[in-house]
Amino acid sequence: MELRHLRYFVAVAEAESVTKAAIRLHLSQPPLSRQIRDLEEELGVTLFHRTARSLRLTPAGRAFLADARAVLVAADEAIARVRASAGGPRTIEVGYAPTLTAHFLPRALDEFRRLHAPARVRLHDYSTAEMLAGLAGGQLDLTLQSPPEDAPRSLVFEPLAEFALRAVLPACHALAGRRQLAPRDLAGEKFLIYSRDDYPEYAGRLGRFFAAHRVPFRIDAEFDGAASLIAGVQSGGGIALLPECSSLEHTSGLVVRPVRPSPPRVVLALGFRPDALRPLAAAFAAIVRDVVRP
Repeated sequence: MELRHLRYFVAVAEAESVTKAAIRLHLSQPPLSRQIRDLEEELGVTLFHRTARSLRLTPAGRAFLADARAVLVAADEAIARVRASAGGPRTIEVGYAPTLTAHFLPRALDEFRRLHAPARVRLHDYSTAEMLAGLAGGQLDLTLQSPPEDAPRSLVFEPLAEFALRAVLPACHALAGRRQLAPRDLAGEKFLIYSRDDYPEYAGRLGRFFAAHRVPFRIDAEFDGAASLIAGVQSGGGIALLPECSSLEHTSGLVVRPVRPSPPRVVLALGFRPDALRPLAAAFAAIVRDVVRP
């Protein structure tokens, strides 16, 4: 049992609704329900009476609620004492890939602020090479990125999630009406990619995929960030292959289509240097794990 289980239980008990508690906790409903059931299984008791329209505490649940609140208050007081003894605000430095992290990073930051204020997370939108150098040199505590192929052995890259690559095309493109695309459909297309200098693993992955299918891979332009690359596709400058977590399906002027057979999936990893991982950075890493893999 962890403190987060107690926080989840108290939130559901106070809201008398998993849906309302999930909104307050910035979680989706199914993982929260699963966490509550896991807690009940660990305790060996039923904490809630569940019907189609209501959720009420059982007598055991009411007794446990008082104790859970007391534990959380004690934990918060302990955290406050530690912060006071540390001499004020602290900051951790985190390099991140915006495209791969936009779907969860705001929730992780909110949770960190709630548990560890006034400590701060400072984000750095760095290239792969810059994140590697920052971790190795101690300027960065953590990174959230696709794991590089030539990382030093002193660094660890812990996989968190995987995402399929999908074709992103201008809405006016001749292939936009198809439900899915094959690699051969993309022969002769102008590809827009992330800069090979900044993100070499991205270009290498695409090049090997098309070579395996004997499809020419023509790079027409390179971009240093997601916003400029997407704008290039919207303007009709070419097409791109981007991770499904980019949430581009409803972006004006674009269509997103799966490619079959699929290109290699993109891995999101948590990077750190084990011998230099500060407790505060480890706390943020734990929150990221919980948010990405609830």
